[in-house]
Amino acid sequence: MTTRERTLRQQVLRERAGLPQDTELDLDARRNGDKTPMMLVLEHAFGLSIEELLSTEHSTREVAQKLGVHYSQVSRWRTRLGLVVKLE
Repeated sequence: MTTRERTLRQQVLRERAGLPQDTELDLDARRNGDKTPMMLVLEHAFGLSIEELLSTEHSTREVAQKLGVHYSQVSRWRTRLGLVVKLE
């Protein structure tokens, strides 16, 4: 990835999360395990780990609305991180 592409990617992620443009983001996947860049941005924006943000205490749609992402994304992230939602 070129420097220009990295800069543009960070700018888009900051805008989506509503973060100031001068916010420093560490998007290096090698240091962040299974977390996507958007997961990292949301962690920074909310000040909580992505596991806490994706809490299984709330429905997928409730979490998605809070985070400003599509509910299917929350479902994929929960699966990716091994967070199981108990069906009642």
